[in-house]
Amino acid sequence: GAAFDLQNGWDLNDETQRQKMEKILDEQKPTLLIGSPPCVKFSILMNLLMGKNLAPERRARFHEELDEAISQLRFCFKLYRKQIAAGRYFLHEHPASASSWELHEVQELMQDPNVFQVVAHMCALGMTTKMPSDPQKEVPVLKPTRFLTNSWTVLEALDRRCECKDKHGSLLCGRAKAAQCYPEKMCHIICEAVAEQVS
Repeated sequence: GAAFDLQNGWDLNDETQRQKMEKILDEQKPTLLIGSPPCVKFSILMNLLMGKNLAPERRARFHEELDEAISQLRFCFKLYRKQIAAGRYFLHEHPASASSWELHEVQELMQDPNVFQVVAHMCALGMTTKMPSDPQKEVPVLKPTRFLTNSWTVLEALDRRCECKDKHGSLLCGRAKAAQCYPEKMCHIICEAVAEQVS
């Protein structure tokens, strides 16, 4: 399926591109739509930083970027509702601690009796990071993540907890960007669960 992100030339802050994307989805009718809008502005660390005595320009820029992040998230939830109305499926993912889970649109969909949620550990889904001291060595990443979906099989498949014997790695110091890519194991798990859902 298609991926609508900056790496593929899609800027979803652009209303024209949003309309184009929505038209493509209406035509292609994907069985599963996965949404993972940028979560940096909703992180605990970012909110702590904004609580400090920052320069007015930096604070204003943060709020501008937060407004963009909220707008993208609301667009995703609009598309999720279209999936539900059409009898298809969606999967939304954000860090379990993200403040985005408190937004009205998110809370409203979470109350839908046909929508389910689970917090999983990403190490159980195959996520790793490189050790700063040894770039050749990869270690598991815990990263508690909340998933929201209307597919019961996808929910059950992603409901996994840490069973690691090795110490977890950190996503600090610039390593969080690599964690934006879903692990291959997680992709296989989702595909198998969707196949089960529609069989």
